[in-house]
Amino acid sequence: MHRLLPIAIFLAFLALYVLSVGTPFYSSDAVVMYESTRAIALDGHWRIPDLVLPQIVRGADGYTYSKYDPGMALLATPLVQHAENIAKTDTAERYALGAIYVMVVPAAAMALAIAALFTLAQEKYGTRRGVMVAAVAGLATMAWPYGRLFFAEAVVAGALTTAVAAIALPRTTRGRWIGVGIAALMMGIAILTRASALIYVLPVLYLLWEQHRPRALWPLAALLMIGPALAFGGLLWHNAIRFENPLQFGYGDERFSLNPLPGITGLLVSPGKSVFIYAPPLIISGLLWPRFRQREPSLARSLLIMTGLALLYYGAWWAWHGGWVWGPRFLVPLMPLWCLAWGELVSMRPRHLWYTAGLVIFALGLGVQIIGTFTQVTPVYRQAFAGESNHDDETRFTMVHYDLDYWPLSSGIDQFMTGEHEPQAIYNLADTGLAANRVRDIPARVHQILGLSLLVISWISWRHPRVYREQK
Repeated sequence: MHRLLPIAIFLAFLALYVLSVGTPFYSSDAVVMYESTRAIALDGHWRIPDLVLPQIVRGADGYTYSKYDPGMALLATPLVQHAENIAKTDTAERYALGAIYVMVVPAAAMALAIAALFTLAQEKYGTRRGVMVAAVAGLATMAWPYGRLFFAEAVVAGALTTAVAAIALPRTTRGRWIGVGIAALMMGIAILTRASALIYVLPVLYLLWEQHRPRALWPLAALLMIGPALAFGGLLWHNAIRFENPLQFGYGDERFSLNPLPGITGLLVSPGKSVFIYAPPLIISGLLWPRFRQREPSLARSLLIMTGLALLYYGAWWAWHGGWVWGPRFLVPLMPLWCLAWGELVSMRPRHLWYTAGLVIFALGLGVQIIGTFTQVTPVYRQAFAGESNHDDETRFTMVHYDLDYWPLSSGIDQFMTGEHEPQAIYNLADTGLAANRVRDIPARVHQILGLSLLVISWISWRHPRVYREQK
């Protein structure tokens, strides 16, 4: 019966993230990716309208294309096609309805990340601690706000977390091959969605080596590399379509810095982007990391390698901050895995102090994510960029990152307290012209899925706790 639990956790977070989706799209990045999705779904090509947006690139054939990698558009294509069929039946507004439907992709991907995290945590710590780890990651980190945005982060998070879980879980010989095959598929999806996910291939290979050395290592490693190899081939094919040059990516002259320290500093400690401010549970993860490393050395080392590579890579990127977004979005894919260390919380002494600290940090994280999910981050950026005292984008971004007068969290709190909440799309389906029965039934069904999933999680956790065995 406990095997139903990962499914219930997946459905619960899928429903929560779908219910949290705001009005698409606040970001031009999402608009451009959505246009690519529509082009594939409706016209069978990658060309998009010549929009006046910085995310548009000119192809070798003179047409305009998205600068982004193709994975997100490919995953969302069936949803646009489904929305088109419904729109024809109900005479609804096709563009608006499709924009809502594609939001299922990040919601499902992030829910998959939380379910995979639970499966791994359950194996290491037991059912109840696994549920705790899943709740912390899914509710109190940036997984929640990014599970309802049409960005690549949720897909990379879901793929990476699932790949790590598929390798790290103990299996029979046959199951080991299946697990590595799943990991290969997931890494391929991550790379096809965002090419920079290639940085995670090395630590995943290292985890495979630690888990299976020397038994069947090389055949397993070859199987794992099929996914990244095929995905990289897909990226080259996509480049060839756009630019007639497979080695020309869509980012043009966007650059890396030889000094990643300013970016790393911003990602770790700046008020506007610190990962510890926008995902407070990671403070507890850091404190518990030595104990987690002692219990799971190979997994801990793999995650540390991932973290170091991500900080170096994105710290050196000119837009390490991720643009006009909530928190350090480039680090979102690692946040579920970072929460694994929370499984050690119950074992710490003195217990009441650690329990209190955990509850306080969880509450802070939950509050931060509620603000990030139900308010808009763009007003504070507009305020900074509208000033006439400077005309340099780097200076304006610095204002948002380090000047508390432009602190996104403070702006979000103000919006929340004054009732300036972002309207949720699922409760405004009538605006798309959908038939009344669908407008009524869709939210009701999502609520039913959420309620039933929570009941299943509560029942199984109570009746089948799978008590954790303390390390000797």
